[in-house]
Amino acid sequence: MLTRRSVLLTPAALSLVAAHPKAALALDVQNVRPRSEMASLFVSLDRLLIIARIANGIAAPMIFDTGTSGSAIDTPYVTALNLQKTGDAITIDGATGKPLEDRFLTTLPDVNLGGIAVGDQDFAVYSHPSPNEAGIVGPYIFGDRLVCLELSHDRLRVRDKSRFTLPTGASYPYLPDERPGITVEGPGFSVLGLMDTGHTGSLTLPLAMAASLPLEKAPTVIGAATSVGGTQPIYGARMKGAIRVGPLVITDPELQFYGQRVNVGLHLLRQMTIVMDPVGKRSWATTPDRRAASPLSNYAGRYDGIEIRVEGERLIYQRDGRAPRLLTPHDGDLFDFANDPVVQIQFVRNEKGIVGFDIIERTLTAVDRTG
Repeated sequence: MLTRRSVLLTPAALSLVAAHPKAALALDVQNVRPRSEMASLFVSLDRLLIIARIANGIAAPMIFDTGTSGSAIDTPYVTALNLQKTGDAITIDGATGKPLEDRFLTTLPDVNLGGIAVGDQDFAVYSHPSPNEAGIVGPYIFGDRLVCLELSHDRLRVRDKSRFTLPTGASYPYLPDERPGITVEGPGFSVLGLMDTGHTGSLTLPLAMAASLPLEKAPTVIGAATSVGGTQPIYGARMKGAIRVGPLVITDPELQFYGQRVNVGLHLLRQMTIVMDPVGKRSWATTPDRRAASPLSNYAGRYDGIEIRVEGERLIYQRDGRAPRLLTPHDGDLFDFANDPVVQIQFVRNEKGIVGFDIIERTLTAVDRTG
C-alpha cells in the first residue's frame, strides 16, 4: 500500500487569501488542492494486477487493463457473492474482434481498488481464462478523473481533474472504440496504436504490415495468443531500423504480428509514465528526465513546521528539530529523498506557483492526513 501525507499552502499563498478575501471566496478549492489517491500495483513480467475488495470483504486480484473500456469478473466470484443478473453485456474481444456470447451484467457492491473506493460498479460476468486472477478492471472505473500509471514505482495515482493537474505537452487522442492511443512511427508508417497493459508483449502489429517493413527474414510462428475470445498464432521477426513509440525509440526491435491493430504492451509501457483522461478521451506518455519542472528556488519556503531551502545547487528538506535531507529531481515536480528508495515528495502547484506537497511512501496501509 501507499501512504500520502499532505502539507498545504505556503505562507505566500496564505497572504494572498488574506489580502483578497473576495477572490478567495470565489476560488475553486479543487484548483488549489486537487484530491489525490494512490494504490499499489503488482507488476510481473506479463501481468499488471491491482487488488480489489468487494463489499468490504472478499479480496480479489484483478488485471488492470488500459485496453478495456469496461470491467469484468469471473463467474465463481459472482456465485460466491450470490450476485444477480442486472442486465445484458455486449462484449467484444479486443484481440480477435469477435463478439462474446452468453455474457451478462451484475452489480458489485462497495468496490475498493487498492484502497481507492469506487462504490457500486457494473461488471460483465464471464469465464476468465486464468485461475490466478478474478477479472479485469480499467481506467473508466474511476469516472471523470485523471488516472496516472507510474509503473516504475508499482503504483497508480488518481487525481481530480483541473487545469492545474492536466499534464503539459501534447496529448494522444483515444481510438474510435474509446481506448487510449499512442503514436507509433516506423519505416513508411505512422499510426495510432493502443496502450494496452493487458497485452503481455512489447509491440504487436497486424500481420498484413509485415510485407512493407525491412525485416531480417520472413515472420515465423513463435507462439499462440490466448484471449477470452480464443487462440490465434503469433508470428515474430526482427526489423532493421528504428520505431518510435510515444517518447521511446526502439532500435532493431523484435516484433510480433497478430491481431487487428497496432498494440503497445506492458513491456514497453513499463518504461513510461502514463496519464489517462478517459472521459476527455486523451492520454499522455512520458519518460522521467530527472529534471525539475522549475528552478529549485521555486520550491523553497516554510511548510507547516518544515523548511525547504536551496543550498548551492541542492534542494534541502528539513522538519523542525530533525536532520536535513537532500531532495533529488525525479521528474517534473516529483522529487526523491536521497538514499531512500521508499519515500518521494510530490509538489503541487496552481497558477500562482507551488502551494504544498504530498509525501508518498510505501506502507501496509493507505491513509491521508495533513501536517
